[in-house]
Amino acid sequence: MKKLILLLIPIVFLSSCIIVKYEKQDKKAPQKIELSPKPRIEMSDQVIRSKFGDMIAFVPEDWFFVDVETRDDVFSTITNQDYSLSIVFDEIKKDNNINAMIKNKDYLGLAKYSLSEQKRRSSSKLDLVNDYQEVQIGEMKFITYYTTSTAGALLSRTAVFITEFGNCYRMSIIPMDIIGKPIPLVQQSDVIFESVLTTIKY
Repeated sequence: MKKLILLLIPIVFLSSCIIVKYEKQDKKAPQKIELSPKPRIEMSDQVIRSKFGDMIAFVPEDWFFVDVETRDDVFSTITNQDYSLSIVFDEIKKDNNINAMIKNKDYLGLAKYSLSEQKRRSSSKLDLVNDYQEVQIGEMKFITYYTTSTAGALLSRTAVFITEFGNCYRMSIIPMDIIGKPIPLVQQSDVIFESVLTTIKY
């Protein structure tokens, strides 16, 4: 278990493992997408909760929590049974600029800041894939984006959102190759990512 935890530590720094080739596009205004509020996979009754209690989400069936002590802004890390996908929840720490963006509901600005922070923390260079997307699920609003490594072999997806308490959180789904199990296709990862997204309440 100790070896597994050591292997999972880089996950919270947003490294991932899907081999996909995408064409980079110019950054445009976020594409708007509306999703059904019903998850497309079975969810368990396990609850993810922020430290301030201002957001909750549910864990997919057969996923479990992993205790990875890395940064104090990470409040939940979960993984599937074969360790091929992980989902990390963390808080975007506030300063004057972040407070201003939160106050102005500047989701795009927060997403760009989130990406720059991920680039700074990553052990390999990350690039934005395609465009930012604005996702609406009932009354819940998110902005999502994909990142890829310099070599084009790493792909993860992130969602950024603001709670009614004025906190900004980030959820990232990260493909992994820890025990040699097949890595899910991007479409499969998206179904899981969006299903968890539909369970978020803030």
